[in-house]
Amino acid sequence: MYDECIRYALEVLLGDHCDVASLRDMIAYAEPSSVAGLASRLCIVPSGMFNSTYGTLESLPSEPVQEYMGTPIIYGTPCVTADGSRLIVWADIIASTYFMVTRYEEWVKPAERDQFGRFPGRSSLAYRAGFLMRPIVHEYSCLLRSWLRDLGMEIPGSSNRFSVVFTHDLDVPRRYRRWRDVASLLRAWANGHSTARQVLGATGAVLGLCRDPYDTCYLMRRHEAMLAIDTPVSAIHFVLASVVIDDDHRYSLDEACVVELLREARRYGESVGLHLTYGAACSPQRASEEMEHLRLLCPDVVTKSRFHYLRWIEPEALIVLEEAKITDDYTLGYADLVGFRLGVCRPIRLFCPLRRVATMITGHSLTLMDCTLREYMKLDVASAIECCRSIVNQTTKYNGELVALWHNTSFAGDMREYHHAVYAGLVGCIAAHGAHSA
Repeated sequence: MYDECIRYALEVLLGDHCDVASLRDMIAYAEPSSVAGLASRLCIVPSGMFNSTYGTLESLPSEPVQEYMGTPIIYGTPCVTADGSRLIVWADIIASTYFMVTRYEEWVKPAERDQFGRFPGRSSLAYRAGFLMRPIVHEYSCLLRSWLRDLGMEIPGSSNRFSVVFTHDLDVPRRYRRWRDVASLLRAWANGHSTARQVLGATGAVLGLCRDPYDTCYLMRRHEAMLAIDTPVSAIHFVLASVVIDDDHRYSLDEACVVELLREARRYGESVGLHLTYGAACSPQRASEEMEHLRLLCPDVVTKSRFHYLRWIEPEALIVLEEAKITDDYTLGYADLVGFRLGVCRPIRLFCPLRRVATMITGHSLTLMDCTLREYMKLDVASAIECCRSIVNQTTKYNGELVALWHNTSFAGDMREYHHAVYAGLVGCIAAHGAHSA
């Protein structure tokens, strides 16, 4: 009944390049007594996650989480014993991996949500147990390979290289877009709440005589200087594409500023993705309409997405993405904490814990977001850069994919100096690694 779940977990652990079926005679996921007469050399003992309590609160792991050789084990007992030529692994890394990569606890606890319907990072086991800043599933993968190696079987590691994806959500493309914006500033000036310089700047922006404060994509292209190092770097701009203009959607795709952004992205070889609106998180029909609207106006094929406000809601999110014909999603990071929400730092096929089936959607873990560092975690510049450095170090350790999110609006307003400094620090950490690798 749960064979698909178990096979999926093994595929994540061993990588897509490994034929899991060919290891059927080598690895058993069963009680030791049931494999006594079989050829299996490695026996991983089930912890009971995939039994009759699956999908209930009773199936969640016990706390505190125990460790095996310094690695937290979510399910099972941190113990490995020998039975003749067979290894018996009591640490259930199959269930532990499945728990992380399927967002299992988020599905089992639907009431655990913040004001935007998101599962808070601070409610996660990874945060409570202190391993959110570690891609724990990669540690499980290393353990599994070491056990197989002890039994004389060498499973090659991933051939992936460390790569970086800078993503930018265009929630508000321009600060001053209409004359009413100037009029509002004039009224504020009359009441002493703005300055003549702001009024002149707004007027110039509306007339196209000067750059709008939110027109900062040129600043975010500072990572172009990194293209000379031995690290693949790419960028994605996520744009809203609702067919209805409301409080959730503040601009139209045919506005000059948005058209120019799409043109610029293409010129620099950057991708455009769909920023699914707030309401689309629970509406497959609305998501499909938004994707079709964007595809009509964008010259390139759009297959990437991110939910507005990072509103990933289980299990509806996967249904929404399937209906919109999305192939790659970049939502899965916590809004309130940086770290490895899925326990991995490489793209993986997403799995639906409700239907117990793997989808054709590739999930890209979001590990860093600008407003997470400043607004949620309240970090100063130095602490934020150190946090970025830790994420970069962990991702490079496993040759993973680092996905970072910086909004265009972060480079303007009261917090612009903070975000300039932290972004530059992040770029510096990545560049230092690239220079060292080269």
